[in-house]
Amino acid sequence: MSRKLYLYIAWAIWAIASLFALTTADVFRYTIFSLIPLLSILSIEYFKRGFRHAVLLILVSFAIGIAAEAYGLAYGAIFGARYEYTFRTWFQILNVPFQVGAFWAIFYYLAHVTTNTFIRSKKILKLCLLDATLMTGIDLLLDPVMVNKGAWRWFSTGPYFGIPTGNFIGWFLVSLAISFIVRRILKIKISDKTNFALISLISTIFILLVVSLSP
Repeated sequence: MSRKLYLYIAWAIWAIASLFALTTADVFRYTIFSLIPLLSILSIEYFKRGFRHAVLLILVSFAIGIAAEAYGLAYGAIFGARYEYTFRTWFQILNVPFQVGAFWAIFYYLAHVTTNTFIRSKKILKLCLLDATLMTGIDLLLDPVMVNKGAWRWFSTGPYFGIPTGNFIGWFLVSLAISFIVRRILKIKISDKTNFALISLISTIFILLVVSLSP
């Protein structure tokens, strides 16, 4: 199989999985649709011979995401207010659905690689800030859609589609912590000349926009 064809197939699988995962009311019922994008990432990085760094990046972002969500669910801190997930799932870690950690890993990978695609700077702080900004931008689209679809609910309101402002501050800070550990401590920098991550990010944003405008 040619490199280009392989990438097209991986992107198509990603797009289909994202479409199902981000448009289903009980979004996390279908665990496979959060696993498929992760497997797409790992297969792409294996193909590019960056498998080890990709695994480390996914594990770190998954673990920190789960830890932040667990603390947020228990104490109403980090993300600005108390909230809860309104579905049952077959596998949880510290009362956080596995799929939530998976999406933290998926979105951080997209942000990390997209930043590296456009920014050639060697300044770690600048790169971390850009990663965190992209991650927060994704959540600005994701959270209203998922609340509307009934995936989770907030016990407090805020000016942005009823979502507390502290949620986005929390997303930024948690994303910044993930990026700092990945870039500064683990010294991981994944680039992508094929633009797979960029295309996947654009398609995810497009799906979220379409879903947000649908009745």
